Amino acid sequence: MSSRLLLIDDSVKFRNSVTNILVRELPEVAVYEHDPDKNGFPTRNFNWRTYDLLMIDYKICQAHSLDWIHELKQQRDFPAVVMFIGSHPEAEDEAKAIGADACINKRHLTRSVLVSVAEFAIRFTESKRKRHELTLRDSSGPQIPGYTIVNKVAEGGMSSIYLARRQTDNELAVLKILYSESVEDETFVDRFLKEYELISRLND
Repeated sequence: MSSRLLLIDDSVKFRNSVTNILVRELPEVAVYEHDPDKNGFPTRNFNWRTYDLLMIDYKICQAHSLDWIHELKQQRDFPAVVMFIGSHPEAEDEAKAIGADACINKRHLTRSVLVSVAEFAIRFTESKRKRHELTLRDSSGPQIPGYTIVNKVAEGGMSSIYLARRQTDNELAVLKILYSESVEDETFVDRFLKEYELISRLND
């Protein structure tokens, strides 16, 4: 199963170098480059959760006042964050205050450092998300806006089913929740959507 890495840096040359190394050394990792000068900077509403690792230049975080990255990182399914820093002594502490899980000094960047940090960060994200999934499966259910979970009806290898009460009209509803690892299986997602289409036609 491939991992997704989002690389944000304003230097095309640097992005290309990092991408070439990671693609060659970690073929199971898909690297997506984002040029903030050309495409603007993703906001807090960007779909960060689709990535397993965010690699970003610390100077960009400073320039865009990205203090909210620290806030978003409190969510258990937010990806690990690796920041590229310069050589001034306070850079690492400042980057970690914003939300970096690890820092790489651009001036001391080597192939082995880049690859080992990327591998560790991706494993960190996977571990954090799995712990979150287990917590959800063992608890009374996930927090879903607009619904109050009544109880768990069933549990399978790829999803759980809950009886819930809709807060707008107090009516009961059945919610089927996919586990995050299931979303990466296109066959299962297609089956899930077809099931939804069939059920939505029922009027009883």
